Amino acid sequence: MSAMLDFKYMKILAIFSFSYLLVGSAAAANVKRLLPVFAEKVPGKGGSVWQSEVRLYNRSQQAQLIRVERLLPGDGVTCSGFAPITMPAGSLAQIRSLGCPVGAAAAVEIAADETVEIASVITNLGGIPQDPCCLAGFTQNIPVLPTISAYSLSHTVANLQIPVVEFKNIGRHNLIFVNPNDVPLSVTLRYFNDSGASTDLFQNANFTLSPRSYGQLNDVLPQPNVSFTPPVIRGYWRIEASATMPFYFLDSYVDNATNDATTIESN
Repeated sequence: MSAMLDFKYMKILAIFSFSYLLVGSAAAANVKRLLPVFAEKVPGKGGSVWQSEVRLYNRSQQAQLIRVERLLPGDGVTCSGFAPITMPAGSLAQIRSLGCPVGAAAAVEIAADETVEIASVITNLGGIPQDPCCLAGFTQNIPVLPTISAYSLSHTVANLQIPVVEFKNIGRHNLIFVNPNDVPLSVTLRYFNDSGASTDLFQNANFTLSPRSYGQLNDVLPQPNVSFTPPVIRGYWRIEASATMPFYFLDSYVDNATNDATTIESN
């Protein structure tokens, strides 16, 4: 009888342990992801106006909850986020506001099950008639990254072109930064040409971010539109960014003629 009780006890313990593992696996499936920039009708150069949209797809067979984990706004900006969203199985949803003022931008960390696919775009609405359904205009994709891998002490963006035609710069590189820390952060920038040689030709050697914030540094590889002393700075460059605490950054290259933007991610 004692052996039988021991067997029953071990069986119950095994079932309990297996159930615990299942619960643990379900909890582990919830991931936090960083969206490094969300713009709410932000005016830009050349008549551009930038609007973000987050696109969600629940590919699981169960309803899933999507919520704001943390907001990281620009300096002087207050955002309320979005209300938690419960998505039925197989459904789609879109988000076009983080509750920021019109003309402001922020980064956001989003918590959702790993079965929820999250994509994000920014569209230039400037001078283009809009339909309530869908954003119209030149659109760039913005990466959505697991926070566990997004932040680090150093990042590099490479193959940044500096095209010069008839002594005019035909595009601009805007750097986007996120500081997830509770204290201010200073990011050091270093510039290298295609042969790997460093230079101090560019004036932005560092960028300071407020605690838990988003920031943007515009036109970091400028070319003058008037007479200048040769040699012409052209070709492809890379920018290395480093700090004493983890951060994230990327490059947004915008064509000056069309305001069409391309995202160049960091590694």
